[in-house]
Amino acid sequence: MSTKAERRKTKDWTGQRWGNLVALKYVAHGVEGARWRFACDCGHRGTYYLKQVQRDERTTCGCDAKPAPKPAIPGRVYRMGVPVPTTRDYAAAWQAAPKPEPKPFAWCFPRVLGTDGRPVSPIWRAHENVTI
Repeated sequence: MSTKAERRKTKDWTGQRWGNLVALKYVAHGVEGARWRFACDCGHRGTYYLKQVQRDERTTCGCDAKPAPKPAIPGRVYRMGVPVPTTRDYAAAWQAAPKPEPKPFAWCFPRVLGTDGRPVSPIWRAHENVTI
């Protein structure tokens, strides 16, 4: 019996290389033409349109666009190749963060003095020793 590529009268590109991709087998016909299963040099496999691969619109599975993984630090927890911050990391970042200057104290109501020259408001009485 014939393969799918032969039934569709599609040229057999098995083993042909474009960039880092090698054609493995014909999968189906899609909107943009024939879809083939490709193997990348990094080991990943994917299904792509043959036209895109032939026109050099796709030369890898995307592996060369990814940054190289950083070496693992012993004792660290990693998620998706990125170290998860620890409490110590947050504490160090908090200590290193610039602190805003304290704003000068301003009363939100007028200072009312009694006949003895002392503030009338009980809030002011609590802060009698504060100089303005």
